[in-house]
Amino acid sequence: MIYTEIEAVGEACSPQQDRDFLVFLQSQIDRIKAFIVRNSDTTQAALEEQQRQVRASEAHRSSVSCQPDSESMQMYNAIKSVDRRQIIADMDKLLEVDREPVANPCL
Repeated sequence: MIYTEIEAVGEACSPQQDRDFLVFLQSQIDRIKAFIVRNSDTTQAALEEQQRQVRASEAHRSSVSCQPDSESMQMYNAIKSVDRRQIIADMDKLLEVDREPVANPCL
């Protein structure tokens, strides 16, 4: 859901300027969702509903979230600044072995 929140910030704050990044981010979210569906009882519909709720929440907060010094924009810009090849490599590593999805596999 962190990537979904980041995507929601981008959609609310700079949907046209960052279109390429947002499409890339959605592709990574789709990979995560496929992993979750494949390795759990969660359905695609349930994940879509969670994403909808996150997006709605972020849209509600967008006036505050879009301020350059807000936590949301700082997180957005931090993820956006990472080389996409690195994001893909990190995602490949996280998703390479089927297992029960957890909130934070890095812990």
